[in-house]
Amino acid sequence: MALNYTNVVALKKTMRTIKTSAEIDICQEHENTKMH
Repeated sequence: MALNYTNVVALKKTMRTIKTSAEIDICQEHENTKMH
């Protein structure tokens, strides 16, 4: 049970990191578009 909970927490952290990275990429693309 504890192991499963740890896995869920780790998975959520990973998903959050992936989501944040994607949002940062999108923001950078917006900045690049504005510069042109």
